Parts: sequence; structure tokens; C-alpha cells
Amino acid sequence: MTTGTSPSASTPASEGELVLPAPRDWTVRYGGCPWLFGPMEEQATRARAALLAIRDSDGAHATEIEIGHGDARKISWYSRQLGSSGLISSNGQGRVRVSDDAERWLDSKDDRILAGILHSRILLFGEILSILQTSPGITHSELQTRANELYNTGWKTVDPIRKRVGWLRSLQLVELSFDNKLTVTESGRELFELLTVVSPEDLERHEQATPQVDVSLPPTITEHLATFGQDDLASRKQAFGYIPRSSSKSLYESLHHLCSWFDPAITKEIFLERAERDFDVKESSGMSALYALAAFGLVERSSMTEYQLSELGRSWLDSNQELSLAAVIHSNLNILGELIGHLNEVTRVPELQKLISSTYGVDISAQGIRSRVNLLVACDAIEQLAPGRFRATSAGKAFADQLPLLEPELEPGATPASVQAQGPVELAEHSRLVRELADSSTDSQKPEHFEAAVKNIISFLG
Repeated sequence: MTTGTSPSASTPASEGELVLPAPRDWTVRYGGCPWLFGPMEEQATRARAALLAIRDSDGAHATEIEIGHGDARKISWYSRQLGSSGLISSNGQGRVRVSDDAERWLDSKDDRILAGILHSRILLFGEILSILQTSPGITHSELQTRANELYNTGWKTVDPIRKRVGWLRSLQLVELSFDNKLTVTESGRELFELLTVVSPEDLERHEQATPQVDVSLPPTITEHLATFGQDDLASRKQAFGYIPRSSSKSLYESLHHLCSWFDPAITKEIFLERAERDFDVKESSGMSALYALAAFGLVERSSMTEYQLSELGRSWLDSNQELSLAAVIHSNLNILGELIGHLNEVTRVPELQKLISSTYGVDISAQGIRSRVNLLVACDAIEQLAPGRFRATSAGKAFADQLPLLEPELEPGATPASVQAQGPVELAEHSRLVRELADSSTDSQKPEHFEAAVKNIISFLG
């Protein structure tokens, strides 16, 4: 993205140099705009008062705070209004706190930091300064038209423009004349030089860019995938399984570390000892991990007492390619590579879960989809652009083109034939147990839940 000279949040700054938050990818910036009511010129003042009150409170959603003007509201209201602005965040314990960037603004009293925070999160914020410098003296309505033309925002009313301009006016970056014309102030022009803004040309280049990515899988894995038909794909296992993690290892690194133990073959007891040593897991969780590696097709039993790398697992380790791992697991885990084609646009896990359910007629829990997404992120097939928001990478798309994929079989909302014969009570219990097993299989903090879920499934099946 262009036209900015500011360092990002990750760029080292010399002493005294202002560092503004790095803008999020354009596709995941917030399309709305925070608003605290009251006069437009008071938005920044009200935001400061609210954040100071939140800082001095317990952060509980039910707590009521007073910011002056006789305006007392619960913190939950401010959480809704400011939640996507980057000014507040969760403290991880069900309470709200002032974000680190906002703390820096409060302490410094430098309103350029507030402008930078909003620009980093809000769609078409600092870009308004660009429009107004090339088209000075236009009205709110004319600015709306220009925004739609240049940035394809699709705004049908002037409200999104008025709110953004309200913040810019409250920061004294834009001024409104007596005849309702908008112009950039000197402070606005100075701030613009510090912002990294998106130009219409940037968006056009991004839409036209189709980088060619060469994804070459090892021959052993390619030949294995070539044998798959639709029946084979439909019969893949659905449970993701439990993979232990440590704070110092990613999911890919954890799988690589675990599988490296099986060359040469080892006994179950040795695997369990190493799992406890390196991942601090109990024997029951270690057994769950061993079963998961086998279910993924990475290891296999070589004798009554020993396990070894499978041919596919060895091929992956020899290549040390993330996508080779994804290919092996795709051949054993239902709905993995299929996810990539549904992530051409930025998508959240709940939306993806509903789409997969209606497209393929499979009942995979949100946690099951999330585990698959995390694996694909670890293998660079998809990327996380913001918390909970994902999109396929160019490498991921090229990878999916090489995979045999399960074909959609259901119209949206149809019921899978495999469960139509079950009664409503039996079907509900079946779905509940499947979700319970899938959710507990990736809960590394409570492995006993997974063990209980397995027992419940066995009991249900008789």
C-alpha cells in the first residue's frame, strides 16, 4: 500500500519519532465507524473521557461509568460502540480494558495516535484526507460519491461519511465551512504524511494480481492422492484428534517433532515417555496423540509392540514442506483441502462451518472447523488477516488445485441420507456426541474430557 511515509508498529523508531499502529489489511478493516453520540466535534473528547473511566473501573460489562454531560452508561455499551476501533480490548477474563495503543494516546495526549489507531482499523479513514486534498471544498454527499467511485465502498447513505468526518473534525484534521464544504486543515496535511494509506490504484493492482505459485508435492504423496475417488474421500475420518502443543512450538512444529521420534520405530511406552517429557502430558493424552498421528496417516504399527513412520509420513519429513503435511492429512481427514476453495474471500469460522454443513452435508463442529483452519494456517495454505478472519493464500489455492476434493452433494439445507433414517431423538443424541468428541479432542488443557467423550460414543454405538 502506498502514499505513506510513517513507520509501522513493527518498524524501529528513532528517539522522539512518532510510531503509529500498522494498518490492518484493507479487506478486514471495519466497515462501520465507532460513534459516541453528542456533537461531532466532541468525539475525541468523549472517547478520552470514556477510556479514562474504563481504566479506573473494574472493567465489568455491567459497571456503569459517568463521562460528564450527565451521560451515565454501562461499560457494555462502550464495548459495543468501540469494540472494533482498537481502543479497547478484552483482558482475557470477561472484562474490558483500555488497549495498549489507546493507553499510549491517553498518556501522551497526542491526538495523532488516536487518528492512527482509527485509521489502522476503520475502512476509509485516513483515505478521506487523500480524497479531500485532491478534491477540496466538496460536501459530505459529494465525498460519499467519490468514496464509492474510488474505493467501491457501496455506501447508499451519507451516514458512514458523516461519522468518519465527525472524528476527523474532532481531531481538527478536517474543517467544515459555513456553506457545508469540507477541507483538510494544516494538521490534517501533516498527519497524512505519517499515515500509510491505500490508494485506488493499490486496490486495482491487488484485484488484478494473480501470482503464479509452484507447489510441487513429493511423488509418493502425489501418487497416493491420485488413487482417491469420491467414495474414498467420503469415507475419510471426521474427528481431528488431539495434538499436544507447547508454548515454544507451532502446530506444524509439534507434529514434526512428534513424528521425528518414529525413525527408527519405537514402542508405545517410549512415545508416552517422550510426550510427557517434551509436552508435559499425561499418559491418556499421550495415547490420544498417538492415535491421532495414526489416524492422520503419519505413523503406523510395525509390530505388536512398535510404531514407525508411514511411507507418506517419511515422504513429508524428507521434504520438510508444510503443504506435504497438509496433503497427507487431507487424504485421511474429511474436509480439509476442501476448505481452501471456500476461503477466497475473508471468512470467519462460524460462517465457514455453516457453509461446509450445507454444501457437503457433514456435521463438523465449530471447534472441528477451527482445528482444520489452524492446521492450514500452520501449513501456509490460508492466512489469518485479523482475529478469527481467514483467507486462502496463493500457495493454498495452487495446492488445492492438485488435490482430489469431495464434490458437493447436497442442496443448501438438505439432510444427509446417512442420517435421514434415524429418529429425531437418536439423531439429536448422535449429533451431540459427535460435537462433544470433536470439541474435546483438541482441548489440550482437559484431556479427561476427550476420554469421557470416547466412552460415551462407544456406549452409544453398543
